[in-house]
Amino acid sequence: MDFEFTEAISHPRERVYELLKNGLTDLVPLVPNVIQVTELSREQIGPGEENIVNEWHGDPGSAPRLLRPFIRPEMQIWRDYAHWVDHEYLVHWRFEAPSFANFYECGGTNYVEEDGSGGTIVRLTGTLVTHPERIRGVPKGLARKLAPTVEKWLINLVSPNLSELPKAVQQFLDQE
Repeated sequence: MDFEFTEAISHPRERVYELLKNGLTDLVPLVPNVIQVTELSREQIGPGEENIVNEWHGDPGSAPRLLRPFIRPEMQIWRDYAHWVDHEYLVHWRFEAPSFANFYECGGTNYVEEDGSGGTIVRLTGTLVTHPERIRGVPKGLARKLAPTVEKWLINLVSPNLSELPKAVQQFLDQE
């Protein structure tokens, strides 16, 4: 499933980009279904290019009731592998959930663009592919039955957080 979210932010592109790259943990209280983000590593790989790995912790209460018996807290943790390209104001990213090895693939590119009037347009693009039949411990017949629920839950977990991120940036910068 391809997705794209575009959001206008009334602050300059440089400040928006800087906050997204270096202030993600400050945005956590403003992003739904996320209780914590921890930076695991940061590596300068060239002039204006950096790889950053963050670990996200989802809200356990966000899982559908039907799935909660199968979802352990560590299953609500995912890693964000980001390659930031400063001179282009973009980040290539992919998510990986250690507890859901091969369960889904999610990645894309986010663009931070000038809007022509001193503000910013944030465009988040990506692709999400789920494989619920690969969940260990869940019988294949049940996995097929739960597949639409699992996919909807994962899409609902990832998509709102991505689409709400620019809104969180706007709110955070408005409060500065």
